[in-house]
Amino acid sequence: MGRKTDIADAQWIAQLALNELIKPSRIFPKKQREIRNLTRSREHLVNNRIDELDEEIGTRMNDRKKDLKIATSIPGIGKVSAMTILAEIGSYEEFVTPEKLAAWSGLIPSIYQSAEHLKTGPITKRGSPHIRRIMVEVAQAAVKTKNSRLRSFFLKLKMKKGCNKAIVAVARKNLCILWTILKKRELYSEENIPSKKGSISLKSSSHPRSILEAIEILGRAGYMIRKLDSSGG
Repeated sequence: MGRKTDIADAQWIAQLALNELIKPSRIFPKKQREIRNLTRSREHLVNNRIDELDEEIGTRMNDRKKDLKIATSIPGIGKVSAMTILAEIGSYEEFVTPEKLAAWSGLIPSIYQSAEHLKTGPITKRGSPHIRRIMVEVAQAAVKTKNSRLRSFFLKLKMKKGCNKAIVAVARKNLCILWTILKKRELYSEENIPSKKGSISLKSSSHPRSILEAIEILGRAGYMIRKLDSSGG
């Protein structure tokens, strides 16, 4: 009885094939199959190795569990990115202000002095390129959170400065927020985001009285001031 069924099935499949209702399976040549098996094996080994590294890093950061919990409360920051950021920063308590941390990370704009004027340029890119890369990745994920203040901040700045500069600004803001909530030992909330751009405190007045005073204030905040030559370079 089974044989009759097999014959009937074979005839039915043959009929489907004749009418081009079945597409033949794509069979790789032996050499290509072997290469594909090797690349898949490499992927498997890499994934396993990454898991081992993540486990080892997690073990070594046992004493920073609270810091990890605080960091991962920020939109866009997962466990792996949190471990990377905290490892790159080291002790956040070494930075007296969030702006100092942003400056150390190379996420603040360069400031150039030309005669009696100060001009902003691209970010300084001082410090670790690893923290800049991960903060930019985090920013790209964070701005996808709908109805969030970070997304609103990004969209407004994007219209004025373009996407890339807006993302870097979000990366800088996120780093400053991280410093603030680590200091306060509290989880992220929308209220942690300053409604205005990170300000620099001025002791005497809201506006510096001279170019030298402005340079001094910016220097204390961690900004790098460069003097333009006569050619503007």
